[in-house]
Amino acid sequence: MNHDFRTYLFLVTSTCIALHLSATPITLEDTIVAIVSSAGGTEIITQSDLDRPTLFGQYRSLSDCEFGKAILLEAKKHKIDVDDAMVEGYLESVQQAYHLTRQDINQMFIDAGYTVSEGIEQLRESQIMNIILQREVYEHISISLQEVRAYYDMHPTCKQTEYVVERALVGQKTIGDVAAQPEHLLFSAPIVLQESEISSDHVFILHMKSGEMHYNTLSDGTIEVIRLQSRTDSRLLSFDERYDEIAPMLQKEKYETLFSQFKQRLLQSVSIVHL
Repeated sequence: MNHDFRTYLFLVTSTCIALHLSATPITLEDTIVAIVSSAGGTEIITQSDLDRPTLFGQYRSLSDCEFGKAILLEAKKHKIDVDDAMVEGYLESVQQAYHLTRQDINQMFIDAGYTVSEGIEQLRESQIMNIILQREVYEHISISLQEVRAYYDMHPTCKQTEYVVERALVGQKTIGDVAAQPEHLLFSAPIVLQESEISSDHVFILHMKSGEMHYNTLSDGTIEVIRLQSRTDSRLLSFDERYDEIAPMLQKEKYETLFSQFKQRLLQSVSIVHL
């Protein structure tokens, strides 16, 4: 069973369970608002498609519905379908996962505002759309090592200089008294600071040497002691360090580009009449 398909119905089931607690069946007088046609056939968009939320609980705009119908027509053109056995197998997997009966699932469809047949048909159409999107978009969004490397070379990023400091606070003493007995100081656990995180009143840290201590009198008279434990200078991040940042970003960009191109191409291939 396709992973995306399983995830889809699990989400659908969760949504419907919530709706089941409070929703009542919705009765609508339907009218046709648009007709979408292509070489694959004809699909209609009704007012109820706009007025009722999907099984995900989301409302669709007219353009959303037009794109969805265009995908279904593309599937018809290529004779792509999801048969009853696939839908049935999917519903059975949901029953087992959530310990539901078929009557429970049917009631969820009704509580969401659909007849049982409409709910099942929406699941079927969603899987058909997923198959088309898988073929036209998802299968082409993998990113090669060479693409990641090219981006890395063109967009170098440095790790900031890092400072590890300790801090102690001493009251009712002078700086001279504190400096004379540093062995009595109780320092905090080490604090790791990036250069950009150092405040304007602690810029002296930028110029300290490892092991050096700086004494500072706070506004309430407390003596603040900062000890620099270590400093790691700025360096260029390696390819391996940045791979997990770059690869998903490039994949997302490729997905958005391919999806936009596919949507534009598909809508140009259909005829839409608004009524």
